[in-house]
Amino acid sequence: MMSGPLVSVIVPTHNRPALLRRAVTSALAQTWDRIEVVVVDDGSTDATPEVTAELLAGDRRVRSLRNDTPAGGSAARNLGLDAAAGDVVALLDDDDEWLPAKVERQLAHLDLRPYLGAVSCHHEIVDPGRPAPAVYRGPLEMTGDDLLWDNFAGSASFCLWRRSAFTTEPRFDPDLPSCQDWDVWLQCAAAGPVEAVPEVLCRYGAHAGPRITGSAEARAAGRRRIIERYGDRMSAPCRAYNEARVALLEGDGAMAPLAAVVRRGPTVAWMVAAASVAGRRGDRAGDPGRGSRRLHELVRAAAVRA
Repeated sequence: MMSGPLVSVIVPTHNRPALLRRAVTSALAQTWDRIEVVVVDDGSTDATPEVTAELLAGDRRVRSLRNDTPAGGSAARNLGLDAAAGDVVALLDDDDEWLPAKVERQLAHLDLRPYLGAVSCHHEIVDPGRPAPAVYRGPLEMTGDDLLWDNFAGSASFCLWRRSAFTTEPRFDPDLPSCQDWDVWLQCAAAGPVEAVPEVLCRYGAHAGPRITGSAEARAAGRRRIIERYGDRMSAPCRAYNEARVALLEGDGAMAPLAAVVRRGPTVAWMVAAASVAGRRGDRAGDPGRGSRRLHELVRAAAVRA
């Protein structure tokens, strides 16, 4: 048993027993063995309780909690965070899995940079509809101002944070229809910048079942709530960019989406177009993070000009 911080891994789950087993197995296989895995069963009605019981019996590092009535992924994560005993916390969705060195690499990064609010990583997108996984490489350094523009840190399964960095630890908002993870990274950025380890340390599962991202309507509603919550911290171009993204997602009523973007100004229109083109080219080239990196470059350039 190595010395060092105890890492609490929060795994919310609902009616995915096979995926849950895979996710928890990947957490237990970490090269950093000072971990506890807190499985939060959010009212499953299938074999999930039996699989959870098997996982508990198979490794003393596994704990479990249960909501008898489904309360949603955010509420399940918060229940796990409230029960966690670790010095460091990490989230793992039941349809994702970690590579063995994830926790060790991220802790090493955090030890060298104790001022960080959270540490993310690159990830592999596993899509049964594609012949091979695609590697997502997002920006490596994100300030709180950067994160007001977009969720550069990614999904809940990618990040971990040191709990002592916060007076009030981040929590997931059950009322957000989407962007719950983005909201949490903005909370983390209040304590310090967010950085990503430039290694693929997580496999993100793309599949036919529901994911947190949801429909375009839900994503538009989530981004609008982010604007409402953090708009007073956004620069005028940042707010306009987010409003343009909402317009694209929901069509801006009767107005054509492109016109809705253009009317927010040439700078915003250029940023939306440049990031979108880079994203499409990246998707075709097997580099789905290209659009995010391009947007981040434009955000940094805009900050320098300001």
